[in-house]
Amino acid sequence: MTTSSTLVVLHPDASKRAEKVVEMPLQPNLTKLRAIVEPHLDGQRLEHVAVLWNGKRCSMFVGETSTIDGRPRNEEATTVYRNNWMSSHPNDDPEDLPEICGPAVLFHRNVWF
Repeated sequence: MTTSSTLVVLHPDASKRAEKVVEMPLQPNLTKLRAIVEPHLDGQRLEHVAVLWNGKRCSMFVGETSTIDGRPRNEEATTVYRNNWMSSHPNDDPEDLPEICGPAVLFHRNVWF
């Protein structure tokens, strides 16, 4: 069974932000996820990042070597990534946490099983 799933492509250049709806299984396999996500990651293989977004657990994917390859920092994706930790530890410095570099693909739901 497939369902409509919304994803947002977050770019280091925030003006390129794009939202789209894709048809995919409720619990997609890795092959299906790669086909949907990797075209947005500038040639990188996907790496899953669990995030808390809009009050619920969602899936975000980043390029597995984007940070070490020197890709530009993605401010919006970094904020989404750090949100869960900062909501529980508001006195911590967010800059002490890892950053996200390069493009990221954020789903409005969990798609990683």
